[in-house]
Amino acid sequence: MDKDGSVGLSPVVKVEKVIQDFKTIISPNPVKNELRIQTTQSGVAGVRILTTTGVVLMQQKIPAMQQLIIIIRKPQWSAGLYYAEWFNKDGQVIGRTKFVFE
Repeated sequence: MDKDGSVGLSPVVKVEKVIQDFKTIISPNPVKNELRIQTTQSGVAGVRILTTTGVVLMQQKIPAMQQLIIIIRKPQWSAGLYYAEWFNKDGQVIGRTKFVFE
């Protein structure tokens, strides 16, 4: 019930579960120039790099069965905390991890 006494329903919000035990290794961490991501997780179609505010810095599709992805740091990516996020063929996030650029 609202302050004015009216009754209504809250909007429906879709919640997507991110896999908690995602099988991935990021090295080195902290990263200087080259980010190496290794995964044995099935269903990965791509990876994206995001800032802590959710700005997507890059997105890359991953060929089927490729287990090692190497991302070269862009000069405009300053030092700090970032996220690597994996998505499936439908674009749904299936894994996320933090890493640091020196």
